[in-house]
Amino acid sequence: MNKCLFSIFACALVTLSGCSDDPAVPIDSSIPVISKLETSDQIQPSSGQVISHLVDGISFYLKVEDPEGVSEVELEIAGKYPFIADNEISDQFELLNYTRVLDKHYEDPFKHFPFGLSELKFDPYPISWGLGEYSVAEKPILSGPYDISIHAADINGNQTKSQEGASYQTTVFVERSYSPNIWFEGQSKFGPIIPGEELLLKGAIFKSNNVLSTPLKFVWARLQESDNLSDSPEGIKQLVLEERAWGESRRVSKSGPALPSEVEFTFDQLFEENPILIPSQGSSMVLIIWAEDQVGNVTRKSIPLEVD
Repeated sequence: MNKCLFSIFACALVTLSGCSDDPAVPIDSSIPVISKLETSDQIQPSSGQVISHLVDGISFYLKVEDPEGVSEVELEIAGKYPFIADNEISDQFELLNYTRVLDKHYEDPFKHFPFGLSELKFDPYPISWGLGEYSVAEKPILSGPYDISIHAADINGNQTKSQEGASYQTTVFVERSYSPNIWFEGQSKFGPIIPGEELLLKGAIFKSNNVLSTPLKFVWARLQESDNLSDSPEGIKQLVLEERAWGESRRVSKSGPALPSEVEFTFDQLFEENPILIPSQGSSMVLIIWAEDQVGNVTRKSIPLEVD
């Protein structure tokens, strides 16, 4: 009797399992796509973008897409550099490190995002470091390079962080009115110049008259094949054809002889004892000047050189 009941029960299970017509539920493993807006040539902030001292923040222009629905977008501004510890920064300034996670729980004063839709547009979306109500900084920020990262996740938990190259990452350069001034005399391009000759550059570097300005501390001059904002220790390495350094930096691992002055000096004075000779490689190159003050504010200017 028991054997008969077991046989009937086993047959019933086989019959029921064979009668199910429900298709297998596909597993969503795709990650969101971060891309430019239809009205733009590229995501902004773009690679190497200079944030002028006339503005107090960054505007993000982009869109995020996922067929299952976008659940989260993370915007990160990172000024972490190995040669400045938080406790070594002047009490007057702040090295900005800020992350904003936008999702259905975030109460945004600027825009309501309908998370869960297949597409979200940031056109634009601001993050401000001005000292107003919505500032993300408590003090004036240090000028210089900042890394920008944009990450996203969908409603099933798939994240762009899980796949190399899926998140958006770049470096921008933030200028401030209290940073050192670099002045090229009436030039946006220099040349033609002859290989083997000294680089004769007209202009000056001087301390700003802003009340927050501090004395000049370091200057770094480089000739490179191109300018890709690779000053960050994390950045893409670029072939340096010639370089000189004066003073001691708080932002990069460079140092050299004393500056001619902590207030103002010309390029003639700077290169007087150790001039740069134009190398023979290539028909064009870029001169990059990095000037730094005592607290770590940086100004960076570049000028193309045309080789004869």
